[in-house]
Amino acid sequence: MDCVIAIDLGTSSVRASAHDASASVIPNCSVVVPLSFQYTKDGGAFGDPVEIARSVEACIDQILDLCHYQKLKVIAVGIDVIAGTYVGMDDNYQAVTDLFTYAETRSFQQATVLRKQSISSFDIQKTGVPVHSAYFPSIYKWLKDSHYLSKDPVLWTDIGGFLFNRWFGCPSYLSFSIASWMGLMDRSTGTINKELLEVLNLSPDTFPELKPYDQALAGLSEGFAKRWPILEQVPFLLPVGDGAAATIGSGCTTDQRTALTIGTTGSIRMFVEGHNVYVPEGLWSYRLSNNSLIGGSLNDGGTLLSWAMSHLRIPSDHQVLDQQLFGLMPNGHGLTSLPFLTGERSPGWAVNARATISGMRIDTTGIDIVQALIESMAFRFRLIHDILSQDVAIPSTIVASGGALENSKYLVKVMSDMLGLEVLVPESKQLTSRGTAVLALKYSGLWKSFDDVLPVIGHRVEPDMQVNEIYLDSMSQHKALYEMLI
Repeated sequence: MDCVIAIDLGTSSVRASAHDASASVIPNCSVVVPLSFQYTKDGGAFGDPVEIARSVEACIDQILDLCHYQKLKVIAVGIDVIAGTYVGMDDNYQAVTDLFTYAETRSFQQATVLRKQSISSFDIQKTGVPVHSAYFPSIYKWLKDSHYLSKDPVLWTDIGGFLFNRWFGCPSYLSFSIASWMGLMDRSTGTINKELLEVLNLSPDTFPELKPYDQALAGLSEGFAKRWPILEQVPFLLPVGDGAAATIGSGCTTDQRTALTIGTTGSIRMFVEGHNVYVPEGLWSYRLSNNSLIGGSLNDGGTLLSWAMSHLRIPSDHQVLDQQLFGLMPNGHGLTSLPFLTGERSPGWAVNARATISGMRIDTTGIDIVQALIESMAFRFRLIHDILSQDVAIPSTIVASGGALENSKYLVKVMSDMLGLEVLVPESKQLTSRGTAVLALKYSGLWKSFDDVLPVIGHRVEPDMQVNEIYLDSMSQHKALYEMLI
């Protein structure tokens, strides 16, 4: 049987799975390998690119063994990666820097300076993103200003480009999706923003050429052809951002369906036609092909729950925790919080935000704190959703995905109540991988469009509008704390 392989590279793990022509995971054909990134007290967020590459390659080894056992023929490989990673390489394509991520805040001072300069080449309507510590320009300025670099890289790319350089033995392209997420794309031309690079004193030659995601590569280098012989001439699609894949996998391929994803991070987004669409203040826009993803993201989604489970006296089992949370009154904890454990992105884009919990008393419990953090995260999503609805399109459907939403029914209910909208929860639990498989199936000619087969909806969560009123009434406290501290 023919299949496509989807590789989903996130912050906590890499997953490889084989999918049939309907984009469903083939039974017993999925592998997960854990990954590790470092987070430092001064705002560092980085990993070892070589170690991460080896983990990805070990994951591929295992999925190919499963495909061989089931006598599957791989016709294409699709890859989505954590969006917003940066690694410098030498002329032998070896890494000479760490793999920096979107969660870096050590570059906040450089981001502040770049903002004050009001440089036209950094305008959000040109790049699709604001000046922020999450994107390459600020991180590169910090690396130079702090003398962090022992030598200047010959080539800059992301983790996907780094993998392709290893596997194909030559510089890879950057997909539009990844380049726009890095903050380096001129949306009007579909090329590297040369004016921006002049400000950074960088040559366009220090970046791969930009191409659509379906500019596939085939022909593995000698070492990897021997390691993965069944993939030697199989086309590998250029990596795309994991958010794009999750949106496609959720069936949200038009502006009538909005994808709400909460995994390690969180995003709410929709696809719109065109590659140079207007970007409202507070949002971002990343190009895929001739269409664009538009929305907003939070650095901290599931990290709030994992942090709370590790540091507070609350249940570490999601079902048990849900039972306790469902027994609480909405906003009954008396706390006001800001959910910025690893910084803020949308909609305020503060470059050095930190998490805050205000109003703690002697009777405040761990379960109060985690409820307050969840609700404050939902407040941030509501702010993003209001901008989307007012300035882009009013969606008729919200589709949920991501590990945190899959693990917590309480979190889904809070999001439905906060947005005041029905939330659809698909049966499939791996919608990001599904979206990556859809890209590969469409490339292979087995699908005509991204929504040939929509994901099956497992259940629907209806909002409680009385709770919605409670949440909206309490948002003023959240906004006031943000304005005072951020």
